[in-house]
Amino acid sequence: MKSIAIIFSCSPFGNFLSKDGLDFSISLTAHSKNIEIFFIGDGVFQCLKNKNSKYIYCYDYTQRFEILKTLGVKKFYCDQSSLEDRGLLNIKNFIVTMNILNTKNFVDKLSFFDHVLNF
Repeated sequence: MKSIAIIFSCSPFGNFLSKDGLDFSISLTAHSKNIEIFFIGDGVFQCLKNKNSKYIYCYDYTQRFEILKTLGVKKFYCDQSSLEDRGLLNIKNFIVTMNILNTKNFVDKLSFFDHVLNF
């Protein structure tokens, strides 16, 4: 079975790319059980709990990342330098259990996948 890495690199608000990536990820679990999720750049904002989006009149779809665990996605990774650059390195309040990797390990991990999709 092919392995698939899905990278979230865009912020959760301001466009629909990340929401579409989450919807695609959920759909993909019906066809593959070898999926892992990665957050880098502004995408790290998606994996934080307790975002209050009502003041910007946006629906907070990010709680749906928890559904992926139920559907068999077990591994979620976050880039350490992305967290650090955004002042989030000491935050432990993630939507799912997160493995924080330094940039070298993050890139090395991605190199083992058959397919890599970026949203």
